[in-house]
Amino acid sequence: MKKIEIVTGIGLITILCLCYFQFRPNAAAQVGSDSDVSSLQQRINNGFFDTLSTQASSADAYQRLFSGSQSQIPDIQDMAKKTEDMMKEGTRWRHEFMDAKTIGNDLILIRYLYKSDTHPVIWYFTFYRSQSGLRWNCINVRFSTNLDSLFQESWPK
Repeated sequence: MKKIEIVTGIGLITILCLCYFQFRPNAAAQVGSDSDVSSLQQRINNGFFDTLSTQASSADAYQRLFSGSQSQIPDIQDMAKKTEDMMKEGTRWRHEFMDAKTIGNDLILIRYLYKSDTHPVIWYFTFYRSQSGLRWNCINVRFSTNLDSLFQESWPK
């Protein structure tokens, strides 16, 4: 009797483990394909940061970033005003690629650290590729001056 209970228990645990591995979510973050990330980096560097660094209107930088986007474009004037307010204190001068993460095949988040004379800013660029086309559309851009999150990510636990 004890032998049957043990075999049944092992069988049940095996079935549960197999079900877990079969049906678990596949949305774990991972590094995107090199070619996709590289082309989006060029778009961000050449279309957004280069324009932003020339002291041109921030609206021009956003316009270049969202150019050709098939998704709903956010209020560029509002975003540009927030950017101008945040950046007005210092000279804009350099940006550094931080990392890129993908969810599935069609969603990529790219982070940059942007430095001015007065303070750094973390920029988040979200791109989505629809099933109908091969073009990556910028669907969201945001920035944050809260640097604590960067230190919490790299701080040993």
